[in-house]
Amino acid sequence: MKNLKSLIAVALALLSLGSAVAQKGDYPVKPIQVIVTGKPGGDSDFHARTIARYMEKELKQPVVIVNMEGAGGSIGANKVKLSPPDGYTVLFFHTGIIFTEITGVTEFGFDAFEMGAVVTMDNGNVWCVNGSSPYKTLGDYVKAAKAKPGMLTYGTDLGGYTYFQGIRLEDVAGIDINIVDVGGAAAKNAALLGRQIDMAPNPYGSVKSFIESGDFRALAVLSETRHPSFPNVPTAKEQGFDIVMPKPHFFLFPKGTPKNIVDAFDAAAKKVVLSNSAYAADIEKAYYMKPYYSEPGAGVDYLSKEREKFLKFKK
Repeated sequence: MKNLKSLIAVALALLSLGSAVAQKGDYPVKPIQVIVTGKPGGDSDFHARTIARYMEKELKQPVVIVNMEGAGGSIGANKVKLSPPDGYTVLFFHTGIIFTEITGVTEFGFDAFEMGAVVTMDNGNVWCVNGSSPYKTLGDYVKAAKAKPGMLTYGTDLGGYTYFQGIRLEDVAGIDINIVDVGGAAAKNAALLGRQIDMAPNPYGSVKSFIESGDFRALAVLSETRHPSFPNVPTAKEQGFDIVMPKPHFFLFPKGTPKNIVDAFDAAAKKVVLSNSAYAADIEKAYYMKPYYSEPGAGVDYLSKEREKFLKFKK
């Protein structure tokens, strides 16, 4: 019996030592799964796959992208939330996580996770109408919406980031529009092309070709100042509507993930974002974006302020 107790004690000690060693610097020792809350081909999918491709070289392990869309991203978020806190299942999300919480789609928000780095800040989100639309400016759209309450349509993915852009427009402009659920970026473009909706929001990269062909007309960009890559598109703010909604993407880890693991993952992301010219060229070409990085603490501050801004819409 004494020998058995001794063997158990030794085994427990070795397990404890192995865990301590793993936490001191062995991460990662196997592939990392990154859950993306959007469909393949969207902006979230693009940004996740692009940074992951370069992070693999830094982490010396495969970084596997898994698309798990649905319910405003909450299905994928819940998958990561319930995963072991070992750094091998990571969430790639954006400010939509605030809105799924506010709308009650989920009972948790970003603070149910360990915050990772913010690795993009998209200032190129635009509101577009069909090229044959009578609305030449955002003011034209608002004027028509006031004349026909509840009649003008705004296509979005219900409960997500672009949905709250529409809610914000209603609030700031004092209008009532018909916000309809049409799906992600490709679905919104198809609906706008078919004149099934009056206006749709999307990243500039996904609508550029339609604008250049004349199929779409960009009414406003939702940034603080005009975007240098498409300076002819005015901001909503300069047209009298104080709506500034950039779109960051960031990593989130299951609650309880050791800090050294989060730090190791973030360090790889930081090196890619701030030092890899090939990565910078990729995001510039596809989405007209510049590299952006902020530490987890700054990310928590940003998301906390954004959540406070939209809590009044919870009802």
